[in-house]
Amino acid sequence: MLAASALAAQAQVVFSPPKNISNSSGNAQAQQIAVDANGNVNLVWADNSLGNYAIFLSHSSDSGATFSTPRSISKHAQSRASGPQIAVDANGNVSVVWTETSPDGSANFIYFSHSTDGGVTFTNPHNISGDAGAVTSPRMAVDSSGAINIVWTDTSLGNSEIFFSRSADGGTIFSTPMNISNDAGDSVFPSIAGDASGNINVVWADDTPGIKYDVFFSRSTDAGASFSTPHQLTNSDTYDTASAAQVASGADGNIDLIWIQRNPSSSGAVFSRSTDGGATFSTTGGIRFGFSFATSIMMALDPTGNNVGVVEQYTNFDEPGSPFVSFIYSADAGASFSGGGGLGAQTAHGPQIAVDAIGRIDATYAQGQYYYYETPCLCFFQSADGLQHSGVIITSYVPTTPAAMAVDPSGNVSVAWLQSATSGGNANVFFSRGAVPPFSFSLSLARVLEGVSSTGIVKLISPAPARGATISLSSSNPSVVSVPATVTVPEGASSATFTVATNAVGSFTTSVTVTASFDGSVNTATLSVDPLFQFFVNGNTTGGNTAGGEVALPQSAPSGGLTIALSSSDPSVASVPASVTVPAGSRFAFFNIHTSSVTAATTVQISGTSNGFTHSISFTVQPARVQQFSVSPTTATGGASSTGTVTLTGPAPAGGATVSLSSSDPSATVPASVTIPAGSTSASFSITTNPGPSTTNVTISASYNGVTLNATLTVRPLIVTGITVSPSTIGGGGTADVRVCMNVVVPFDTVVSISSSNPSVASVPASVTIPQDSGCWFFNVVKTSPVSADTNVTISAAYGGVTVTGTFTVQPIRLLYVNVGSATGGNTTNGQVVLNGPAPAGGITVSLSSSNPSVASVPASVFIPAGVNPGQFAVSTTPVSATTPVTVSASYNGVTVTFQFPVFPPQ
Repeated sequence: MLAASALAAQAQVVFSPPKNISNSSGNAQAQQIAVDANGNVNLVWADNSLGNYAIFLSHSSDSGATFSTPRSISKHAQSRASGPQIAVDANGNVSVVWTETSPDGSANFIYFSHSTDGGVTFTNPHNISGDAGAVTSPRMAVDSSGAINIVWTDTSLGNSEIFFSRSADGGTIFSTPMNISNDAGDSVFPSIAGDASGNINVVWADDTPGIKYDVFFSRSTDAGASFSTPHQLTNSDTYDTASAAQVASGADGNIDLIWIQRNPSSSGAVFSRSTDGGATFSTTGGIRFGFSFATSIMMALDPTGNNVGVVEQYTNFDEPGSPFVSFIYSADAGASFSGGGGLGAQTAHGPQIAVDAIGRIDATYAQGQYYYYETPCLCFFQSADGLQHSGVIITSYVPTTPAAMAVDPSGNVSVAWLQSATSGGNANVFFSRGAVPPFSFSLSLARVLEGVSSTGIVKLISPAPARGATISLSSSNPSVVSVPATVTVPEGASSATFTVATNAVGSFTTSVTVTASFDGSVNTATLSVDPLFQFFVNGNTTGGNTAGGEVALPQSAPSGGLTIALSSSDPSVASVPASVTVPAGSRFAFFNIHTSSVTAATTVQISGTSNGFTHSISFTVQPARVQQFSVSPTTATGGASSTGTVTLTGPAPAGGATVSLSSSDPSATVPASVTIPAGSTSASFSITTNPGPSTTNVTISASYNGVTLNATLTVRPLIVTGITVSPSTIGGGGTADVRVCMNVVVPFDTVVSISSSNPSVASVPASVTIPQDSGCWFFNVVKTSPVSADTNVTISAAYGGVTVTGTFTVQPIRLLYVNVGSATGGNTTNGQVVLNGPAPAGGITVSLSSSNPSVASVPASVFIPAGVNPGQFAVSTTPVSATTPVTVSASYNGVTVTFQFPVFPPQ
């Protein structure tokens, strides 16, 4: 069975319009409220409209519809009254206690006044603290016999002590004040509570250890005649301190304590319970600790004492100026607490808590507007079982001090707060009453598995009359959650239960509202019904791939695991294993769904059955679609090719997948389609490019099954980028090389046009061919003619709309140099005359001479025939006794060049 906390009925409290009770010309403060068994409302507060602050009271005998004119009950015009406390006993008698400061401010006293007519008239104020004159913080508890028990702090002895006094006759006579703390430290902030047997329990903070404050407890079992030795409940060290201690006693006689334990890093509420009359207390445990600081707490018990509600105001480390309020709840007599969820929003503050006769926990808090979407208000919260619900707005005014709250025996809620009657005006006491249905309604389980029942619980505010009380029931979705038409609370009883049955739900959790109606009032509760299991598939899958299936349980599988039988509505398209088992202690199991290729989207139902419940999920097997399309290379020169590759989301179906292809520009052509073979996921095709005049971005598209993907191929034109001529200077009649370069390695033999700016001087062919796979190529194609003067010639190359040029100079024939080989005297060596080009038509005669003809003689000239270069001549030498240098000179057309060579003696 799915375990869950019970879900509380939706609060149906309706508050009356706010009403100004004090209507004061002064400022009101410290308002308190008490409601007796008949619903009479008594409000008390301090007010300075008469000069000094006095204690005022107003009374309503019609459940807050009207109030008596406020009147002062403190009656000491020269003194200053403050801090009133109010209580009513079982007979409707009203007791008020307060602190009163003497006219000169030198002394404080505790005063008391009492009403035996429901708050209509009050006794004259009575000083119950005596003449000590250094008292404060009175707290009061009225026990089941009507006896009035009061504690306060007294500093007249030098240190602060906790004093006690009691009246058993309605406040006429009080016992002599008794020091119940009686130690050397400072005892402060007492809290008092009586139990059904008349025992009196008191708790306070005391710094007796001399370091930090600790919590102390004392108890009287003899109507206040004596108190037990104080029991120290905490042991704070240098870094800890305890404060804000409170005590409460349930109908079972158990004693509950709560306080704030602080340390440098955090503070939180701490709870402890005694089941043996205060002799021992449970080990203290934090209700709420962490990175936050509790600043105030308040506790309330239900009539059984088993359910404990706590409201706590705290601030976070990172937002110290923004308070929060949380509600914390225990359903096991304080053994454990849960909740901690916030009431309202950020800036919530001033929480108060109370409990009604059937255990409904009520709380009020104020909420500012921290974010724009938050609603400022004084808000109300009610829980029948400790779970939190959205609050009810009492008023849009946000009081800065806590409201006062009291609950009457019928569960109606009376709230009083301080509010300015006009903008910027003085503070007045305002009142509103929340009318509560005469019954509560809750479910034993808030969340169950399909087929598992919950129990509905109705509680009347008072016992059922003769023939019982019949509550009408209904379900917002009877097909999922069914209830009987009615449930009857027997005569004299206050509660009844009924079965809330559940049936099968869909694949997801279904929330159903159960409504209970009685005596014109309506309460609702929500039951969430979870499927025994849920199916999940990791999205739609392309046929031919494997998908992942998941089974999820709302709770861990039992011992032995949970087996779910699986099936597919079309195994030929999507097949599953026969079953899947969620292991014991786990909530999840996984399985594979194997799919086949399809030509169109096909929906398949995957179903699982366990314990008689079947759940399904739709799963769509998609046909393969184009998933990826690319071209490589992405840039090609016109005439080169590229390759396109198409990839599908899954294997191609039987017969293959024909993918349509297209090109956005003729500079790149593709086939009409490419076929991906059955079972394969990709195929490639060739893209042919064509040369164009400029760079072109071509979009190549591949389409299949309604999906088109594009790829861009950049087709660049094939152009000539450079031409050079070498040598750069040549004599007329010689030949020169040209080097022609393209922008890329050419994909084919490429014919480049060339031309000369002066064909009569330098002629070239009409074109040259650059071989395939070459980027540049040399051609010996420049033929020159003789010239009489230096002539510059430009050679041009043109291709792809681009022309490039290279320039060289054709010169007249002239001597470049003369060269003679070395020789041993007596031998002949050779000499050369080198021209800048071949000799012109008719040849030329070059004059020769030697600087030492007796050693090396040369002919007077050498004739170089037409077309020849260089000219050759012989040099004759005579024997020498030592190496002798000789200079040979050659002259032509005004240019003389020389060369010195050595003649060596014989070896």
